[in-house]
This record gives sequence, C-alpha cells and structure tokens, in this order.
Amino acid sequence: MTESPDNLPDDHDQEMDVSAIIESGSFNAAKNILQAMHPAEIADLLESQPPHKRQLIWRMVSRDSEGDVLMELGDEVRENLISDMDARQLKLITENLDLDDLADFVQSLPEQLNRELLTHMDHQDRLRLESVLSYPEDSAGGLMDLDTITVRADVTLDVVLRYLRRRGDMPKHTDRLIVLDRFGYYLGSLPLRRLLTNDPATIVGDIMRTDDPVIQVDQEDKEVARLFEDRDLVSAAVVDLNG
Repeated sequence: MTESPDNLPDDHDQEMDVSAIIESGSFNAAKNILQAMHPAEIADLLESQPPHKRQLIWRMVSRDSEGDVLMELGDEVRENLISDMDARQLKLITENLDLDDLADFVQSLPEQLNRELLTHMDHQDRLRLESVLSYPEDSAGGLMDLDTITVRADVTLDVVLRYLRRRGDMPKHTDRLIVLDRFGYYLGSLPLRRLLTNDPATIVGDIMRTDDPVIQVDQEDKEVARLFEDRDLVSAAVVDLNG
C-alpha cells in the first residue's frame, strides 16, 4: 500500500521528527533522517534550533554534506557553527564545494581565518581560488566558474572522448567544451552535440565554433545576465585582456 501525498511528512514534520528523536536519545535514527534530507532542509532545521541543540545536530551531519549545508545557512548561524573550527577543519568540510561556492565561503570568513585556509590548500587549488577572489563580486570574473573542461584545437574528437571517459563526470551546466591553443589562449568552443555526432577522427579545430559570445572578465554582472537571457545561453567563455 502506497501513501498518498497528503500522508507523507512535510519538511516541518521532518524537522520535528529529528528534534523529537534527538530528545529521546536515538541519535542513530536522527543521523539516518539527516542523511536523507537535502542540505537546504538541514540548514532550515539548524536555523530553527536553539544553539545547544544546533551544535548537536551539526555533529550528526555527514562529512559529504557539511560544505553544502554551510552554504545554505544564514551568516549568523554559519559564523556560530564555524567559530570554534580551525583552518584544517574548514578545509576538510569545504573540499567538496564547487569553486564558485568556495570563493563565496572564503570571502565570508574573518581575514585571519581566510588566509589560514588558503595556506592549507594545495598550490593549484589556491591559485585557481585566488584568481576568482581577485575580481569584484559583481563582475564576470567574480562570477565565473573555473571548473570547466578545456581541450586543444589540434587533437581529435576521439582523444577528447577518451579524456572525458577517464574524467568520469562533467561540471554542471556543461553544454560545450572550451577550446584553447597550446599557450592557453581562447580559440572557440566545441558543443557537445558536435562532439557526439561527428567522426571521432575529426580534428577539434575543424568543427569548433568561433562565433560564440565571449565575456570580458571585468564585465558587470548585470550585463552578463542580460547577455545570457538575450542569447539563451547555458555557458560562455570568460577571458581577460590577453585572451
């Protein structure tokens, strides 16, 4: 027998269940419920609790979800939860965040903790993050997602496909790959449709698009939003003055 939608617990009931179960001391049951909840729901639950119970619930959140939950919390509650954490703990919590979310999080930290967290990151990740942090938040550079897939113009589609299979996943909102020359300068894009429908022996440079709109790194966020809306874009390359 299946439950009708009217009989399923809503978010409020779920939050009440977790709170009541914790009161009863059934921590394993509470952990199981939290594991099935979306990070935004866990954030709502945390914000509805008094500080002492909030800390208890936070300790039950799975490590894989901690970073996403922090990003969903309001500033005051987030600051309260991380107030006793050091940079090493924060690195572990945030290591699964997308780069743009991580940049937002780092910018919200006190300056000293901000610097300490950066020093605990590996060199490549720190350079990428510092690149985003160097631009104003309301600019294309501040908004851009560095977790993009780039390919060389002089390789075959077969090479690209093998690379994607080894990689195993693709960043969200990927509808095209960015094509660069051997010096890292932007040349164009390779739409996934072209990648999948052309002969694997085809050279990327022979079928890449060179007429896609390109966004300048210092372009204002309102202009970027308007361009995406007007051109119905899913993604676009962001370049600096050097290309």
